[in-house]
Amino acid sequence: MADLRSLYYDNVPLILTRAGDRGITLTDLDPNRRNTRIVILQIVERMKADITPQETTVSVDPTWVRETPSGTMNGSNTGFILSQDPSLGSLILSHNNAFVARIAGTPVAGEYSISGTNITMGLAPNLGDSLVAQYQRV
Repeated sequence: MADLRSLYYDNVPLILTRAGDRGITLTDLDPNRRNTRIVILQIVERMKADITPQETTVSVDPTWVRETPSGTMNGSNTGFILSQDPSLGSLILSHNNAFVARIAGTPVAGEYSISGTNITMGLAPNLGDSLVAQYQRV
């Protein structure tokens, strides 16, 4: 088994260099948490935040629809309805900015099924969750 401690300490200089390349300095981080391990974790989290995609709306083609399906988000409701029929295979569904996979059978967490405009989620969205559907209408 590899010595994880040496692997960790061998990568510290590389992480600090990459942080410097992105303009992240130790003074940007929480001064109460400056031991080496926590600083490295803070730097890695800060670097990940720079590349996290932001939600944008681009409407170039009038045949594409981007909407929040109607239905109650309460942690138990799994049924939602689109305003229009999506073209076969064009629906892209995201729950809290994570893509949800389409299946033909009964969905489980991370999956959905669709029949006409009716979506059945495998995991019921909670109040305050984000549910976004993008599709080409028929």
